[in-house]
Amino acid sequence: MSRDFRRFYCPQLADSEGTGGARVELTGEEAHHLVHVLRARVGTRVQLFDGKGRQAEAVVTHSARGCVHLECGEIERISRESGRRVVLATALPRAGRERFLVEKAVELGVAEGWFFEAERGVARCSSGFLRKAERTVIEASKQCGRNTLMPVRCRPLDEILSGTPSTAHRWIAHPGGPSWSPDQTGAEATESAVLIGPEGGFTESEIGRARSSGWKWVSLGPRVLRIETAALAFAAALLLGRDR
Repeated sequence: MSRDFRRFYCPQLADSEGTGGARVELTGEEAHHLVHVLRARVGTRVQLFDGKGRQAEAVVTHSARGCVHLECGEIERISRESGRRVVLATALPRAGRERFLVEKAVELGVAEGWFFEAERGVARCSSGFLRKAERTVIEASKQCGRNTLMPVRCRPLDEILSGTPSTAHRWIAHPGGPSWSPDQTGAEATESAVLIGPEGGFTESEIGRARSSGWKWVSLGPRVLRIETAALAFAAALLLGRDR
């Protein structure tokens, strides 16, 4: 199907996989955008995705009071995920900068985005932060064509350190470590995890706990990078050219 179709998030597709003619509804922000921003009318064609790998072409059949009714064509499973699974764990950035980080992580194909409260960090996680991040994931997925939503959540640092599989390549980026390059990840590697600290850097205690848990301390160069710069540069180096 042409990528010129506007895309909308519709979790209901999961209930009708593989069938044509299924009827679904859009409500809330998705319905508002379709009707009041794009001025869609009966007969307007769009693309729907459910965030779990399914997509379908659909046509608007009716709209009223914040609800848009659509009829779907065949519902298909189409993956645009990377062949390498990368988990990006970053200290919470300052307010206003998390949107860019989440948006670009989705576009690059990051599998999961985790945030933690670092000892030298100033931002704190909240339900409001996560709601905004989840909405950014949806909007970025609509734009870039991903059909699987990237999970975002806040986790304690020690849970990240001990809970990431030991089979994954695990790096903690901090000045003073050996220089890192993508060549250090073998072509056969299928899973990686990256830990990015706050702009004040990790404390010695945090670095020590990470290394004790099997994470490799590496440096991204002589310049001080913002959280989002370091995270996205690392993710891009791991992911670009690894699509299935």
